[in-house]
Amino acid sequence: MSSVRIASTPVQALRIAEEFRPDVLLTDVRLGDPDGIEGPDLARQVEQVVPDVTVVFMTGFSDRMHDLLAQGEHTLAKPFTKEALGRVLFPVDAAAVLDDGGAR
Repeated sequence: MSSVRIASTPVQALRIAEEFRPDVLLTDVRLGDPDGIEGPDLARQVEQVVPDVTVVFMTGFSDRMHDLLAQGEHTLAKPFTKEALGRVLFPVDAAAVLDDGGAR
């Protein structure tokens, strides 16, 4: 069973991560935090607490998306569908599909 937690601030997100230990962190790149914390900063802080967390960034800015993709980060352009999020979280292994003749 999946469970979701939502945070309004980076500080709140970090506190939730410490208590909840999520499998996935979905964060905007630009958070507009008054203390200057942005999505990549939050992700690094959460990764300190939950080293195996999967981080997915979302952004409406193509330059930021390009930079994150170049760094190998999971990144989605806003707006995105739940199917697009699913493809990032559960990528299809093309070799597995070819080996058994169909998708898993």
